[in-house]
Amino acid sequence: MLQTHLRHRGRVRGATFGALVAASAAVALACVSPALASKSSAHGAAATNLTVAVTVAPATLDPRKLDNGGGDLYYAELAYDSFLYQAPTGAFLPDLATSWKEVGKGNKEYVFKLRPNVKFSDGTIMTAQDAVATITAEEKAGTTCSSELTTLKSVTATGPLTVTLKYSAPEAPDTVWSAFSQTFMCGDIVGANTSGTVTDGTGPYMLDTSQTITGSKYVYVPNPYYWNKSLRRYQKVTLEVFSSITEELSAIRTGAVDFMSANGPQAAAARKTPGLRSYLAPFGTLSLWLVDFKGKLVPALANQKVRQALEYAINRPLLAKEVYGGTASPNDEITVAGYNGFVPSLQNYYKYNPAKARKLLKEAGYPHGFTFTSIASSAVGYEEPSVVVAAELAKIGVTDKLQQEPNKTEAVTALFSRKYPAFVWGFGAGPLVGSASLLFGPQALFNPFHNAQPAQLQRDLNKGNAAPGNAGTKYFQQAEAINTKEAYQVTLLDLEEVYLVRPGVISNVGITPRSVMSEGPDIAFYTP
Repeated sequence: MLQTHLRHRGRVRGATFGALVAASAAVALACVSPALASKSSAHGAAATNLTVAVTVAPATLDPRKLDNGGGDLYYAELAYDSFLYQAPTGAFLPDLATSWKEVGKGNKEYVFKLRPNVKFSDGTIMTAQDAVATITAEEKAGTTCSSELTTLKSVTATGPLTVTLKYSAPEAPDTVWSAFSQTFMCGDIVGANTSGTVTDGTGPYMLDTSQTITGSKYVYVPNPYYWNKSLRRYQKVTLEVFSSITEELSAIRTGAVDFMSANGPQAAAARKTPGLRSYLAPFGTLSLWLVDFKGKLVPALANQKVRQALEYAINRPLLAKEVYGGTASPNDEITVAGYNGFVPSLQNYYKYNPAKARKLLKEAGYPHGFTFTSIASSAVGYEEPSVVVAAELAKIGVTDKLQQEPNKTEAVTALFSRKYPAFVWGFGAGPLVGSASLLFGPQALFNPFHNAQPAQLQRDLNKGNAAPGNAGTKYFQQAEAINTKEAYQVTLLDLEEVYLVRPGVISNVGITPRSVMSEGPDIAFYTP
């Protein structure tokens, strides 16, 4: 789950990333339960319009080229449905696909049966060939979806509405289902008229180019051919672009927007704003990403003892209290509690110990520390934790020369430009089986220097992917242990996302944690 905070969706793949409005949990697309339907109707008449604050404009509206974070997910999910829909419980539900299964043994072949008579917003019928063309284009797009398709050997239409995927290496079923859900968007099938400025999808809405101002405001109106119109809640959804969290907060306080989400000190403080409803939900982890862990820019980072010294140097409880108030807690591993791959004994593996940090630096040959430069961006809310982390490292003689980047788009570009050896950023919550392709391996998004990682780590991931059911858990935990002890990233905190809404826009609706990384509530199916 890349997201506003690099959740894959997150998420920053990546998304997460995450949370979803509970009322959208069972919009389960094909079948809304009677209980849910009655609950939704209890809120009264739906509002006509919904305006959502986002902090980045998309580089393109073509979902084949979008990431699942940084706000990109919002732009995609309004106009494009996916093969599957992942509910807040983690369950995969029918969307464009009515059935899906693994073929044979070994986790290398999967088949999806698509829903008949589904139309794109231009009125043409969707076929399996459309899906094949979409997935083929996604493979080399360099997105979070692409990272989920690195072992895809072939995708073929084995029937008018049947799509068969074959992989060169084992891929756990949940990894495949997640890739082709709204989480990673690989199943967002596009129509012939899809472009960077025009939508042509099977989702509930489509872009209204006459009302849209590129880079500033994106207006979505109902898709007249949507296959399940009863689930659509609004006559118009507007994504309003702001340059910072500060501007978003000002807009929601004045009533200019209905909804926003963020994490960090400003968002935590905003929970006390009179007249606004606020909700909390798990977001993911905050880390100092040591992407140059082979020392191409900063030789010191190639030494495991140096990386571990940075782990011991940071007072995580202080960081959680001083910067995030009640919306963060210390954690030393990239997977958070409750997700497959989490190891309880690793959660507080690096207890604050600056004396031990200095000792490790001396043993590694850096008794007087070293210097590196990292990105700090106020646009995404990570400037304050970056400053605190730099101050903590300075106590052991390590100088982090913070490079300020106030523009969010440019900050994200800089992160993966290989010009900086490290940065403080968030990563969406999710099982290691889902996030591994973003973290590990030469082509992983969070490995921009294309560094090799321990062979045993990859072997454990492969075994976990090939194992049936929950048998893979022990292998994912072994991979988690290797990653934590190698200190490829200095994981600092578990973060919670803050959701702020205007009263009357959402009432009696909670935010439910999801077992995937996401960009937040599924605004395509918001229930007021």
